[in-house]
Amino acid sequence: MGISERPVCPGCGGRKLTRLPSLPAPPARSPGLIRAARAQAAREGHLSNFSRAERKKR
Repeated sequence: MGISERPVCPGCGGRKLTRLPSLPAPPARSPGLIRAARAQAAREGHLSNFSRAERKKR
């Protein structure tokens, strides 16, 4: 289907469709997971998940 073509309802074949808003995405949790993984790595004495610049600081 091209940009200029209007979609067709699969149920009735009509072309008068209404846009529905989608659900918002949940907040990302990766910063917390990264922080926890780094804290665990530091407790265990290895720095494998730190960048080279961060390794020099420790």
